[in-house]
Amino acid sequence: MNVSQVTRGYLNKRGDYEDPQRTVTFSIRLTEAQHAKLKFLANRFESHKTPVAQKLLNAAMDEALRTMAAFDTMTYEQTQTIPMDEQLKIVDEQVSKYHDEIRSIFEEDA
Repeated sequence: MNVSQVTRGYLNKRGDYEDPQRTVTFSIRLTEAQHAKLKFLANRFESHKTPVAQKLLNAAMDEALRTMAAFDTMTYEQTQTIPMDEQLKIVDEQVSKYHDEIRSIFEEDA
């Protein structure tokens, strides 16, 4: 899922509801301008700031994993010669490996 999908999901009232998981508190500091953007989005989505921020952060992390996977698995030249459907498979396989690594970090923390 990417940031655009999260936004469209809110706009279409089809937010993506995940299974409840054990949560941890993570706190960040926002500039006043960033906070104003978050408040604006939450108001437009008729939602609270926290769930909007959580979904946007999750989408941004997923997008970052896909970007990193593409960078880690293919050179620029390969992206020019490998068909797009094959590139997507390669990226998906790498993202799956990242998820395995992330799962092992989660299990270490448990």
